[in-house]
Amino acid sequence: ENENVVNTACLDVTIESEQDDIYLPKAYPISDEAGSELEPFKFTITNNCQDIAKYQINLESMSKKDGEEILESQRLKPKYLKYKLNEVGKDGTIGLLTGEKENDTTKVEETITDAYEAHKLTTGYLKEGASKSYEFRLWMDSSVTAEEIESMNKTLVSKISVISTYVTEAPLTLEETILGLNIEREDSGATGLYQVEHEGVNIEYTTEADKIKELQKSEYRFAGKDPNNYISFGETYSNDLYTFNAGEFGPYGEYNSIEECENDNQDSEGSCEIIHNKGDNIYWRVIGLINTPEGQKAKIIRDALIGYYSWDTSIRDVNDGYGVNEWSQADLMKLLNPNFDGEEVNNSLYWNGTSGDCYVGENEQTETCDFIGKGMPEELKAMIEEVTWNIGANADEAFSSKIAYHFDIPTIKVYEYERSKNTGKQNLCEGFGSPYCNDEETRTYTWRGKVGLMYSSDYRYATSGGSGDTRSKCLNQNLFFWSDIYAENFPEETDHPDCYGNDWLLSTSSDWTISPVSTYTYSSAVFGVYGGSNAYYSYNTAAVHPTVYLKSDVMVVDGNGSIDSPWILEI
Repeated sequence: ENENVVNTACLDVTIESEQDDIYLPKAYPISDEAGSELEPFKFTITNNCQDIAKYQINLESMSKKDGEEILESQRLKPKYLKYKLNEVGKDGTIGLLTGEKENDTTKVEETITDAYEAHKLTTGYLKEGASKSYEFRLWMDSSVTAEEIESMNKTLVSKISVISTYVTEAPLTLEETILGLNIEREDSGATGLYQVEHEGVNIEYTTEADKIKELQKSEYRFAGKDPNNYISFGETYSNDLYTFNAGEFGPYGEYNSIEECENDNQDSEGSCEIIHNKGDNIYWRVIGLINTPEGQKAKIIRDALIGYYSWDTSIRDVNDGYGVNEWSQADLMKLLNPNFDGEEVNNSLYWNGTSGDCYVGENEQTETCDFIGKGMPEELKAMIEEVTWNIGANADEAFSSKIAYHFDIPTIKVYEYERSKNTGKQNLCEGFGSPYCNDEETRTYTWRGKVGLMYSSDYRYATSGGSGDTRSKCLNQNLFFWSDIYAENFPEETDHPDCYGNDWLLSTSSDWTISPVSTYTYSSAVFGVYGGSNAYYSYNTAAVHPTVYLKSDVMVVDGNGSIDSPWILEI
C-alpha cells in the first residue's frame, strides 16, 4: 500500500526496487525454477549505531486493503506461497510458507498492526556501519490447484518487516557454542556431547610434530540416539520418501514412491512406510569438534542422503572393473567437490547443483542424476574450510579376516589407522598376481579438499551405548558384530542393539565412509556402515552423505540445535 516505515532508531532500510510494492508478478502457480527468475524486490539494511544489531526479517500478511477489511474467504493464504530470500550475489534458499505443519518454525508473532500472519524469513547480525542487501521473490507454489484455493480472485497484501535489537557482543561461533554445552559422563548412556581423549595415540603419518599434536587433542563429539546437533540451511525434500520396515530387522532403503518401495520388496515380509513428506526440512548435523592437521574444526554431515552412487569404478582392465580405493582420485570425490567440470561423468554435479551422469556400477556403469535445486547450499559453500583429510587404511601387516577390516580392534586404534601412512593397496597385492589390484594410481594417505564423507571412527564415536552394552564396551566391541546382520555366520557372536540403536549416524541405508580397506587380494575395498560395518567393493552403490569442516568464524545467529529450533549459521 506504499506506506512504508524505513527507519527504526539506528537501523536504516533502503528500498532499491523501482516499485516498492511486494507483489506476485505472475499470479498463478509456477515452478520453483520460474519463481527464482522473477524480478526481485530489493532492499538494503544498514546499521548506523555503534552497537551490534541483531535483526529478523519477516513477511507479514495484512488483513486490510486500502483501509477495507479483507474477508477471510477472500484471502490468498500464505500456505499457498513460496519465496526466495537471498543476499545480493548469493543464491539463497527456497522456502514454503506453510504455517500449518507441526515442525514449521517460520511462523512468528505479527509485529505490524492489522497483520494476521507473519513468517520469519531470516535472521542476522550487523556490526557498526555494516550493510546487507537482499533480494526477495514471491510466487504461488506449482502444486496449488484451483480446488484448493476454492475460488479465484483472492487477495494478498503483504509487507516486509525488519525487527532489530542491539547487543554489545557478537554472537558465539559454532565452536564456542559447542564448547559451552554440558559434557556427558562416559558411560552414562545419555544422549549429548562427549569428550574423547586422544592424548598419546600413535600418529605417525607425518614427521611434523605440530600436526601430530593437533591430531592428538581431545575431541568433542555428539553421541546418542538423537542429540541436539541440527543445522538448517533451508533445504527441503522435493518429494515424499518411503522406507521398507522389515519388522525385527528394522527399516532399510529410501524410495521415491510407495510403488517403488513395494516393487523392490515384494518377496520380503514387512511394509512400506513414509519417512519424509514433500516440503519437510532437510538438516545437516554436527559430528563434533574434530581434529585436523590444521587445527580442531566443527565437522558436519548432511542428514539426508543425496542418492546411491559408486565410490569409484574403473574399466575392466583396471582392478577387473571394481574401482580404485584411493579418495584423492575417486569418482565420488569428483561428484561432490568443485573444479571437476572438465570430467565427462561426476563432474562436480552436486557442488554445482546441476544434472548429468553419475557412476553406479562396475566397469564404469552410469545413470542420469539430477541435483538441480538439490545441490550444495550456496550459503554453506562460503562456510566450508578446505582442510587436510586423513585417508589412511588399516595396517599393512594386518592381513587376516576381522583384524584386516578394522572389525576386531578398538575405536581408538581405528582412529590411529585413519591417520596413518597406510594406503588402500597392499605391497604384496601385485605379488599374488591378482587381477583385482593392478591399478597404477598414485597412493596417498592425506587429501586436501572441501567435501568428503564420514570416517569409520565417526560412526563408532556417535554411539552413547546403553544399559546393556555401555559406550566404553561399544567402542571396544567388534564393530563387525554391532548388528546381527553380519553375525549370522558367527554363532558365538550376539547382536548389540545398544551400540547401533543409540547411534544417531545409523541410517536406513548402507552408507559410504571415506576410509579405504587394505587387503592382499583387492585394492578396491572401502568401509561402509549399516548397523555394523563391512568392506564393500568401491563400484557398489551405497548412500552418500556429504561431510564438510566449517571455518572457525561461522556464527550461530539463531536456534538451540534442536530439531524444532535448529542452529542457523552465518559466516
